[in-house]
Amino acid sequence: MSSAPRTLGDLVRRGRHFGLEVHVLTQRVTDWFDSRIGRTIQSVAASKWFGQMEARELYEIGPSLGLSAEERDRIDKAGQGEGLLVTTGRRVWVNL
Repeated sequence: MSSAPRTLGDLVRRGRHFGLEVHVLTQRVTDWFDSRIGRTIQSVAASKWFGQMEARELYEIGPSLGLSAEERDRIDKAGQGEGLLVTTGRRVWVNL
């Protein structure tokens, strides 16, 4: 792994203890989860947003995210600005 992903992963893991936040947006969810740094950041993120995804991507990553069948169905049908917010132990459907 190159030094950039390693450094970013280290920053995310350590930064949480100092109140630092990292906001990550990606067009292709599978690109993110197929990378070591993506999986690392996802595992330590306090808040997560799951909106529009291609059906194939949702099928591939849904089980690893612990999404229920109902959540997967709603995400599959999500429009722009609609999605599942997972934060502080809560799972809330949001329409922006």
